[in-house]
Amino acid sequence: MKLRLITIFIFGQLALLPLTAAAQGPSYETPEYSGQNPRFDSGLDRHRDTGNALRASRDRLQAIQRNQRNDLAVERHNELRALRVQDEMARKREESLRANQQYILQTNQ
Repeated sequence: MKLRLITIFIFGQLALLPLTAAAQGPSYETPEYSGQNPRFDSGLDRHRDTGNALRASRDRLQAIQRNQRNDLAVERHNELRALRVQDEMARKREESLRANQQYILQTNQ
């Protein structure tokens, strides 16, 4: 009977030993959440910086193109204005010549 109790005790300890060891091992621990690691944060920073740099360069390019379009529009406006002024000057010159001719004709009669 004593031998039987010792055998049961030994087998019981052997059966419970892996369970207690596994429960104490690191595989059953719940890891604590500590946030993103520095590499993740630096990756986000790099992504944000490159995105900002791309946005800034795109904005500069659009500003340059907008200025060029504005310059072209101003040049076109100035050319049209110069043509209108020239036409008006030619018209006034013609009117003046006709008026002088009329005056000369009237004075000669």
